[in-house]
Amino acid sequence: MECTNFQEYLKSNVGFSNSQFRELLPYLELEEIPKGKIIESKVGYDGNLFFVDKGLLRFYSVDVMGKERILQFAPENWFIGDRSNLQAMDANSPLYAYNIDAIEDSIVVRLTKDFGEKISKIAPQFTAINERLLQNHIVHLQHRINLLIGSSVRERYEDFVKMYPNLLQRVPQWMIASYLGVTPEGLSRVRHNIAKGE
Repeated sequence: MECTNFQEYLKSNVGFSNSQFRELLPYLELEEIPKGKIIESKVGYDGNLFFVDKGLLRFYSVDVMGKERILQFAPENWFIGDRSNLQAMDANSPLYAYNIDAIEDSIVVRLTKDFGEKISKIAPQFTAINERLLQNHIVHLQHRINLLIGSSVRERYEDFVKMYPNLLQRVPQWMIASYLGVTPEGLSRVRHNIAKGE
């Protein structure tokens, strides 16, 4: 099994050569993930980050009532992972169960906690790229929070379409509704109004 998309990502975004990638190969864990399988959860959490080489993953929380809230989708060439730290949280804070699972049969590159140190030795320029990824992640989260507390369902849906233009046919409507913080019926109304040109 080859992680061709990850190699291409490192070539185009980090300037990785073929020889540098070969040097990195021993530190990569490539996994086939069947649809529906949870690959990371707070139970047994080990802080991995994943690169989606093929397929589609989602990152979601489960509240104390058992309701899922989708925080992120990750199609091909996206990174996904839980960047929180359980040890840094107040022991009295209510914990949510975070999970990452496959919406489609997927192939992922598992990047362990020490991966950043290893790749930075092979290609020092990766540190700056990783910092840019983290900054983009923070900007995206702030934008998401702002939309959830101050925008209409239609505005949130239109933003989803811009963020994930190729996912409308790949993601079930109830998952899109969960991501938007609305009921599936509310999302259906918005899509119906858009289709009618209202």
